[in-house]
Amino acid sequence: MLARELHQLSLATQRTSSLFFFERLGREAIYLSGVATKDEPLSLAALYFTGAFSGFFTSYVLTPIELVKCKIQVPARADGSAPAPLKPLPVIRDIYRHHGLRGFWHGQLGCLIRESGGGAAWFGSKETATKLFRAVNDKAAATPAERDALAAAPLPLWQQAVAGASAGISYNFLFFPADTIKSRLQTMAIG
Repeated sequence: MLARELHQLSLATQRTSSLFFFERLGREAIYLSGVATKDEPLSLAALYFTGAFSGFFTSYVLTPIELVKCKIQVPARADGSAPAPLKPLPVIRDIYRHHGLRGFWHGQLGCLIRESGGGAAWFGSKETATKLFRAVNDKAAATPAERDALAAAPLPLWQQAVAGASAGISYNFLFFPADTIKSRLQTMAIG
């Protein structure tokens, strides 16, 4: 049981690190294209784009990992009998034997939709909430010096938490139905 939880934690770590790595590359792509410069904040549209960009590339990293995970979690047998618990290496061999290297990206479209849309929703809604809190805080400032101090400081912790929660809610609520479709495709019998 512990191995399953550790695997889920590992998958979440891989997803998050991939999303942030590719989001940074998306920002660099925007700067290199000349759409924005590094000395000005990116527009919300650009931030939604960097989220979708990161999700697009993250989907190619995650699909093989999630395919193996789904095959292990939902083993399929034509006769309906309960199979012995599956291990990762035999599942990997089976996928490769039946479909070659390309087979590891079975279910890619569902993952791409979930991660691209989810990445846009995640990064975009977090930045939208952050900008909203900045505007509210700016309005509440009594003096220009207080306004400058607020702009230079990070948001209060509770506002950061709400912005982060809006990111997670947007990602999961809007795009996790694509995950259900992807998982269904990935759990169909091989061969």
